[in-house]
Order: sequence, then structure tokens, then C-alpha cells
Amino acid sequence: MSNQTCKIKLQKLGEDTAYTFKGLYKTADSLDFLYNILLTIPIILSILYLGFEANLPYWIMKIVSCLSLIAVFILLFKKNDFSGSKIEKYRKVANEYKEIYDEIECYYHDCDEKEDIEKINSIMSRVSGLRQKTVELPINFLGRFLSKRKINVEMDLGWIYSGKK
Repeated sequence: MSNQTCKIKLQKLGEDTAYTFKGLYKTADSLDFLYNILLTIPIILSILYLGFEANLPYWIMKIVSCLSLIAVFILLFKKNDFSGSKIEKYRKVANEYKEIYDEIECYYHDCDEKEDIEKINSIMSRVSGLRQKTVELPINFLGRFLSKRKINVEMDLGWIYSGKK
């Protein structure tokens, strides 16, 4: 395998792992944000309805306050099942992709034709193993949108696009 072919394969692998890494992280961030919003809104409504006089009848204020508190308790119980473990899985798999990305970038700059095939095959098998974990952790719409929008700002991808036109 020529040095140029090696570099092209590494660029493709690097691009794939970079976008997957960023997508997983942005998905974890969006899930965490959504959870916090869903937790905060009922708390604020409860405080407003319980603590301040409003132009609503007393019984409506109390019903909305109780429903808000019930929603908060449901979210708290679901946090362990959903937010805590699932978001941590997203971040753990994203960190594994980041490690592979960093390794690909280092290897790209120090390509050695003798070890090309073995090293690329090793990296590809590690990426394949991670893809099996990623099947359980889909990247949501917001994660895709934010990763495409922020990846060039937050990561240096110049080496990936250096030979492409």
C-alpha cells in the first residue's frame, strides 16, 4: 500500500471518528439539557403557584402545583434509568472514539509504509467494535446538527481536508 493510499484511508477514518465522537458528545449534552429543562420548568411553576397570588382560582393553582411536583418526582426517578446511565454511556463511547481519532491523527503524520496495512486494519477493527456499541446509542437530530455546526470550531480537522479539494 502506498503512502498516499494510507493517508487517504486515515483521512476517511479520521473524519468518520471525529464526526461520530462529536455527535455522541453533542447528543449527550442535548439529553442532559433536555432533562434539566424538564426538571426546572415544573419546579418554577410549583414555586410560582404555591408562593405567589395569581389571578387563578385557588383550586386550579393547587392542582397545577401538585401536577408539577409529581412531574418532578417522575423525572427524578427516571434520571437513574435514563439520564445518568445513558448519558454516561454516550460520553464513554465518545471518549473511546476520541482516543482512536487522536491515534489516527498521530499515525497520519508519521506514516510508515511497512506498518501501514497492519496499523490501519487494527484501527478499523477497533472502530468496528465501537460501532457495535454505537448501535445502542443513536445520535439524535440535535446531536447531528450541533456536531456539524461546531466540529470545525472545536476540533482541528485541517489534516483531514489538506489533500482534498
